[in-house]
Amino acid sequence: MTLEELKQIVNKSYGFDISQRKRTRPYCYARKVYCKIGRHMGFTLYAIGDSINISHATVLYHLKSFSCIEPSDLEIYEKIKELCYNPEEMKEFNDSLKNDNKLYEHKISKLMAEIHLLKTNISSKSPKQNKINYVLDVFNKWSEETLSEFIDTRLNIFDKMISVKVSPKEVNNVIGAKIEGRVSNPFLK
Repeated sequence: MTLEELKQIVNKSYGFDISQRKRTRPYCYARKVYCKIGRHMGFTLYAIGDSINISHATVLYHLKSFSCIEPSDLEIYEKIKELCYNPEEMKEFNDSLKNDNKLYEHKISKLMAEIHLLKTNISSKSPKQNKINYVLDVFNKWSEETLSEFIDTRLNIFDKMISVKVSPKEVNNVIGAKIEGRVSNPFLK
């Protein structure tokens, strides 16, 4: 079994991607489980770390602090450990993973068709609509994780900023003193 297969098993067991850069408890405990099983399988600290985008020192930390995980995480650890060493269960898991992938591919193709339909229904004559189509094309290239990060860190903040934006006051033409000729600076004398 490769680290990528192990990562898929852990991701499916927890319901999220453990390589995401999040520091919440569920993500940390899931990474601890992954690191422990990966080390039991004989992989190096560097290989384990590279597979989930963490350093080898962080992998070592997860291994040393494994005893602090919650009982539910320990159950997942035991199930995954049995799965890794039982070829029959591994085959069933791979089959279910393939079915899940087919389901997601179907959903993605359905969403892409809806996006295409929306693009064709809207008139592309307006400059605003052209910009919206451009943004949609850029968003389609991004992964779901990148898109979520953009929404959380950029879009929501920008939207709030626009909603509280105050329009500048209109300044009337102020007529001041008119200087005719050169004036000497008294400080330079």
